Amino acid sequence: MTQLNKLINSVKELESEAEEIDKKVTGWLSYYFTYSYINDLDTEMLWLEESFREEQRKCVHLYQTWYLTAEYLIKKYLPDRKREFTREYGEILGLLQLRKNWAKVDVHYIIKEFTDRFDMQRNLLLSLPKVFEIQNLELRKTISADLVESELDEAELLLDHGFIRAAGAVAGVALERYLKTLCEISTPPVKYPKRATISKLARDLRSAGQLSETKRKKMEYLGDIRNKCDHSKGEEPRKEEVKELIKWTKDLLIQKWD
Repeated sequence: MTQLNKLINSVKELESEAEEIDKKVTGWLSYYFTYSYINDLDTEMLWLEESFREEQRKCVHLYQTWYLTAEYLIKKYLPDRKREFTREYGEILGLLQLRKNWAKVDVHYIIKEFTDRFDMQRNLLLSLPKVFEIQNLELRKTISADLVESELDEAELLLDHGFIRAAGAVAGVALERYLKTLCEISTPPVKYPKRATISKLARDLRSAGQLSETKRKKMEYLGDIRNKCDHSKGEEPRKEEVKELIKWTKDLLIQKWD
């Protein structure tokens, strides 16, 4: 199971628990405040009711247990929103414990305050899988770009020293690596065979709508140059061709292609 799938499962479990907490808290508040009204109990008398205090303890315990698990995930995957998530915890706990004279306020207002604040926490939690996916894709893209840039620097160095075929082979590997990354970070991902060539990758990306027809044709042309460099018994690659392969791959890396 991937890390993303584990996160999705954890969030689903916590959301299921949150639904139960929401039902239990709103039910508890509605019942006991209605009970106190019907029986003409003031706040102090309500607090003396053992059943009231027992249900309150259960609600607080359930929420605190949920919060501790959820807060760990927020801290790990969405740290810049942790303060917001934590702030709501203090306010919600105050509502559940009926601090700040909450017991004297209309029950519907208390319930609204609770659900609004709890929903804010739940929404942050529900956003985690998408946030993680985006962060992961950006990280993979950055790593790939750094590797490609390093390989292109190596290709230029080889070309400057007259190693034309070797320079083209290295530049071809860089282009192929970048195209595979584009396949992996597309939504949905574009599947490709393990030994996919530049031309094959370009066609697959074109079919998935990730490349224009102009780019696909250019990729296939660059793939032909790479093939010349890889096969020693074939046509000898020209320096100008390899230079073009390096240039176009660099332009792709910095998004200069139309």
